Amino acid sequence: MTKLQLLATLLALVVLALLGSCSSDDYTEPDIFKVTPDVRTRINTGTRMVSRSEKNAFNEKFTAFLNKCDEMGPEYTPYQYMETEEYKELKEQILTSSPASCYLLMDRYLKREPHFFSFILNDLIETAYPETIEKIAERMKSSTTVTTVQESMEFYPQVCLETWLDTIEKP
Repeated sequence: MTKLQLLATLLALVVLALLGSCSSDDYTEPDIFKVTPDVRTRINTGTRMVSRSEKNAFNEKFTAFLNKCDEMGPEYTPYQYMETEEYKELKEQILTSSPASCYLLMDRYLKREPHFFSFILNDLIETAYPETIEKIAERMKSSTTVTTVQESMEFYPQVCLETWLDTIEKP
């Protein structure tokens, strides 16, 4: 082998070693919704508290739901997506797992996957944390344009996520 071939091989091995050492958990997608660094830090800390088995179960159910939405196509409404068996399984997973799984949901919401996520969060918060719905509604009373928690999630994610975080983090 020539020196050039040896150098190219060595460089390729270094690149492969670097790529192999990076896990997909280390890479985070950028957020679509911007929130304060404090809220983002609280969510990131919470996602690290979730057990690996719980995280895997959540990701499996969430991916199955997204795949079902893709299968159905964009002509359906969020409510029709939420009537699927895959959504019911995802919802059951979230309702029966620890409150820490909510952090995974918040993380996905900030990345805006899927686009109708506020409907999902509204449904799940309403079911699992009804007191949070009341607190969000109370905080949003001063806004004359927002009438539902779902709209609040769309227009004021910071307020909604802070309120939800306070609820699941209280002793």
